[in-house]
Amino acid sequence: MGTYTRKGGSTYVSGYLRDSKANGWTACVRFLFTEGKKGYFSRHTIMARSSKGSWYYYDGKATVKISAKSSLSSHLYVQECGRNKKTGKYLYGKSKKLF
Repeated sequence: MGTYTRKGGSTYVSGYLRDSKANGWTACVRFLFTEGKKGYFSRHTIMARSSKGSWYYYDGKATVKISAKSSLSSHLYVQECGRNKKTGKYLYGKSKKLF
């Protein structure tokens, strides 16, 4: 759930990324900002910090705030995705054009 804004030649995205349960997948979302033949991906994944200070991909119930900005502002696409806990590979859903 989130919003996007186009202002001053840039596009801003903000919102929340939510995972409802531990199921072997880490929730993520990917945005594609485009202008002409240029494109920029911004992927956001739920991560946590261990007691020793290292970061890891979190598999469980969580909600995190996300935001992104790009000067590429012709089109914006969003894709739901997940990262497999065992293999580390990402699985992407169908892309949706926002504008």
